[in-house]
Amino acid sequence: MRDESGRVAKARPARGSYAEQRLAELKEQRKQYNVNDLGYYRGGVPRKGKGTLRGASLGTPNDFHQPSVHNYLNNYHQDAYLVSGEDAVKFKAFMSSDKAEFERARPFYPMFYDNNFNFSADRRYWLSLIIVMLAGFYAKNRYQLEVDRWSHWERKDNLEDMPAHHFNNRGGVLVKKQFIGFEKYHRNIDDMMDWYKKAYPNLDK
Repeated sequence: MRDESGRVAKARPARGSYAEQRLAELKEQRKQYNVNDLGYYRGGVPRKGKGTLRGASLGTPNDFHQPSVHNYLNNYHQDAYLVSGEDAVKFKAFMSSDKAEFERARPFYPMFYDNNFNFSADRRYWLSLIIVMLAGFYAKNRYQLEVDRWSHWERKDNLEDMPAHHFNNRGGVLVKKQFIGFEKYHRNIDDMMDWYKKAYPNLDK
């Protein structure tokens, strides 16, 4: 059964069949990346700057041409692949058993129509509330800041006209006393002097 070259003749696919077309496609794809019939890179003439790569190979000679790499380059995704006979059988079984699921209208839940634009109104309400709250916090902090600033300016402008005993000197920093007057503690000058005599017995000396 051998031919003139000593090889056993193989059965060829029918002319014009899918098998013949697919064999031609595989042959062109193997030729494109310098791959033999078993899927391994062939040798060849070295290329400048490509190291051990030969021809259009993606790896060194005798390395396996990975299908994932081939699909990524030719089918635009590393998980893509050509439909096999097993895939066709599974798809046929799916179409038979889950036909009702496949033909179900999508979306299967009823559509909601917001005719009164309630969603927009609700969103505007909460957005306005958040803005008002943030503005309130800012105004509160700003008011306290301006009060402190006004007190600072008042003390700075009127410092020369204010009595010295209204301040405590704390290392060069003047701290204003909370002056409420002696009338709160003493009804008159005599009561005040009596209090000093009791507090300081040696005051006359």
